[in-house]
Amino acid sequence: MGTEPLRGPLGYIPTGADNEVIVCRLSQLPEPVAGVITLLPATEYRICGIIDLGTSRLVAGLNTIIDGAGPTISGFRTNSVAALLTSTQQIQCDDVSFCNTGGPVFDLQGPAGHITLFDIDISNSVSCGTISNCERAFLDFITIEGCADGFTFDGTIRDIYIEQLFCEENTGTFTAVTLPATLTSIIFDVEIGFIETDAGQTAFVIDNNATIQSIDISNVDVLTPADALGTFSSPIYATLKGQPRARLLNNPGRPDSVVRGGIAFTGNTNEETVISVQSTFVAIGEGNATHPLFVADASSERTSLQNAAAEDQTIRYDGLEIYNAIVSVSLSVEPAAGGAIEFAARLTLDGTPIANSDFTSTSNTGGQPGSLSFNIPLEVVNLEELQIEVANDSSTADLIVRSARLTLH
Repeated sequence: MGTEPLRGPLGYIPTGADNEVIVCRLSQLPEPVAGVITLLPATEYRICGIIDLGTSRLVAGLNTIIDGAGPTISGFRTNSVAALLTSTQQIQCDDVSFCNTGGPVFDLQGPAGHITLFDIDISNSVSCGTISNCERAFLDFITIEGCADGFTFDGTIRDIYIEQLFCEENTGTFTAVTLPATLTSIIFDVEIGFIETDAGQTAFVIDNNATIQSIDISNVDVLTPADALGTFSSPIYATLKGQPRARLLNNPGRPDSVVRGGIAFTGNTNEETVISVQSTFVAIGEGNATHPLFVADASSERTSLQNAAAEDQTIRYDGLEIYNAIVSVSLSVEPAAGGAIEFAARLTLDGTPIANSDFTSTSNTGGQPGSLSFNIPLEVVNLEELQIEVANDSSTADLIVRSARLTLH
């Protein structure tokens, strides 16, 4: 048995019998010292029953591995104010259950490595505890039942991955996952979950001041008594839905995150865009400090209106991923001096004209403005800005842009 390979990303995996301890009863663990059972580093503990620690708790060493034959028949229970399992090193736990009726289950950190929990049942505990200050936290097939609180991730954790999270019949003001303001992370990713909540309970609490570059919550079904379709408890969904760093996808009862944004103005009757040179493009509102300003659509996601002066206003793509967009432009234009002219419009990206994006139209002699609209496909990346420019192809007469809209979707 000692040569059987184990799952997980640990740098060292015990392979010999000297590194393997089979535990069927409490006496097969190290002797408690002041209520602390210190597990050996680089050792695999195979748990073959439900081990009652009394009021004692476990402290793991570097690359300690705890695994069992399945959480229904392998695990630990205790009644300790301190965490049932504490580790300041890289650690892995597989196929076991934990119960601490007096306090949290985990206090785990591994500054130089990974913390891995796979096929873990946590029941009837004060909380699942805290995972902090590690290179990567990976939790898969986690069941939480009868607990007063869930997991808190804190400190600096590069990547946090949770797959298959199941929470049922928990108590009080239970929150499945808490990310406080003091967390710094690159990735927080939850994929597949079923979280049953009662009144006052919450699936996720993510502090808006937490430093997280990318948040991805997908295929997570949150059930409440009031909403059989499921919701993310307020304010989590409202907080995250429009944020560039967050992606919400395939969560029952909630629309997916999208990329969409628009800026527009209407009703301009006499404010001119100054034209100095025929057939030379300028920004809408060029040379006119009182020109109407663009306004961003209220439903915009992952885009934003930039700059205060009309001639500088742009729509910026704020999404974190490269995005294949459709950009739509529509505007209504007439010459300030009246009459018929030929005019043109084009798009710029970060101030550079976009190839094949200039189109022409004409205004009418009857005093009616001419209209122009077009769509172009465009690949955009984070923080790139789009702007409409116009030109008078018939003369140097100033233009009145009655209305304009620029949409990215």
